[in-house]
Amino acid sequence: MMRPSKTRTLIAHLLLWSVILGLASTVIGLLILETSSDFSAWSAWIDTNKVALLAWRLVLYCVTAGGWYRMRISLASRALTAKQNHGLLCAEVSAIGVLVLLEWSIFATDSQSRPRP
Repeated sequence: MMRPSKTRTLIAHLLLWSVILGLASTVIGLLILETSSDFSAWSAWIDTNKVALLAWRLVLYCVTAGGWYRMRISLASRALTAKQNHGLLCAEVSAIGVLVLLEWSIFATDSQSRPRP
């Protein structure tokens, strides 16, 4: 039986820890929200830490884009057909569009909720 390469093992461990940390942070956030029972305090915390949260999302986007690029190179080496390449390109454009709309909606909501001086 073949052993997986060290790179694949490292990627698997990173993915596992990312999922565990993501789930843990989600559970902790939900528990904090449930125990505080004050949504305005939670919203205030998010507003005060919006730059850090944006930086975190940008790091996640970059890591995801790097993984996607590696997968794209791997698929290109297998000689995709024109139809497969077009479908993959549509998925890429759709994913980028969704992320841009998500970030835009976050900042559009943020700017509308603040009173104008």
